[in-house]
Amino acid sequence: TNANISEIEEALSKVELAKRLGCSVSDLINREVDCPVEKLGRVIGKHGATIKAIEEKVGVHIDVDKIHGKIHVRGNESAAEEAVKELENLTLAVDEEIEVSAELITYLLSQHSDILSKIKDDNPDVFINVLAKITRIHMRGHPAKVSKAKSDFHSVQVVSKTRTLTGREVAIVV
Repeated sequence: TNANISEIEEALSKVELAKRLGCSVSDLINREVDCPVEKLGRVIGKHGATIKAIEEKVGVHIDVDKIHGKIHVRGNESAAEEAVKELENLTLAVDEEIEVSAELITYLLSQHSDILSKIKDDNPDVFINVLAKITRIHMRGHPAKVSKAKSDFHSVQVVSKTRTLTGREVAIVV
């Protein structure tokens, strides 16, 4: 009957998935992650690139229910948990901008400053974009991680000194 065929197909699908993921059928577990529908595009990525990258990196299978905002993860326990963490970094992500001084922007973007690189390295899960023209820094990531990056930027102190040149003529182009 159709029910039996359906059960056999499901069992075969589990065997194939377990084989592809390098585990046994009994090791397979399912996890579900809620995702706001408006964030699904960011989670899926262009042509599914983000989902594929997580699947390959962690070794799981991911299905997305675009209608109900659910992400289904299937794999062994440790891989599924790691995938859930990766997905939650995307589903819980916030966008935040902070206004900073023009001096800080200039300092961060100067060739001799390693501060911006250090902050980016210290916060690898936070997307950081310095918006020089409007003296703002845009950050995207998990709320706790964005908060830490924000704190890192606020802890940078820029001291500017003015030097007076004497004994030389300086041409200023206006």
